[in-house]
Order: sequence, then C-alpha cells, then structure tokens
Amino acid sequence: DLKPYFDMVEAAILDTWKKSPIADEKGQHELRLMMKLLNDLQANIKTAIDTGKLAKVQVERDNVINKAKRFVGI
Repeated sequence: DLKPYFDMVEAAILDTWKKSPIADEKGQHELRLMMKLLNDLQANIKTAIDTGKLAKVQVERDNVINKAKRFVGI
C-alpha cells in the first residue's frame, strides 16, 4: 500500500507551507502545485490499480467461458 508514502510527502509539503513566509507567494504557489500533482498522481495510480483489477477479473471470466466452451465442444 502506497498511502503511508503519499501521506509522508503530503505532510512534508504542508509543513513547508506552514513554515513559509507570508510574503513568499511564489513559494506558496509552488507548494500548492506540488499538492495538486501529488493528488493527481494518487488518482492516476488508483485508476491504474483499479483498471488492472478489472482487467484481471475480465481475463478470469474469459478463461472460465473458454473452458466451458471447450467442455461442451463449442
């Protein structure tokens, strides 16, 4: 599970943001972009995992169907 690693990165970004000077608008903007990228990465990885699980289920289903067809001679 990757969640603890994402949580560590998020905590580091938030900690850096909390410590940043109020006048550092550029730095704060970059930290906000980092948070967005981190969230986008998490979503993409989740989609890839979910899609892979779905593909596995589909392959298993197709294997069962093909075995049944061979069994009945289709």
